[in-house]
Amino acid sequence: MGMFGCRVASAPGKVLMTGGYLILERPNAGLVLSTNARFYAIVKPLYDHLKPDSWAWAWTDVKLTSPQLTRESMYKLSLKNVTLQNVSSRQVF
Repeated sequence: MGMFGCRVASAPGKVLMTGGYLILERPNAGLVLSTNARFYAIVKPLYDHLKPDSWAWAWTDVKLTSPQLTRESMYKLSLKNVTLQNVSSRQVF
């Protein structure tokens, strides 16, 4: 897969890893990390094309790779129920 459709973001001091700004209201959850370093993130699709009736619209794979934290985590995200489930997490690099 190429870098088509990817976005790069950078943040000093803290970064919202998962969730959204609505996490300030219960029962919404999110994960925020703070540090004295700058974080960079690249967001790109795991799959090139999804058909309208694809299973991925019900459960989408989310892969979080962090070279800075030497971690890789896999999640399942329900777009219908707005639910995030951790599938696996491991040390990398």
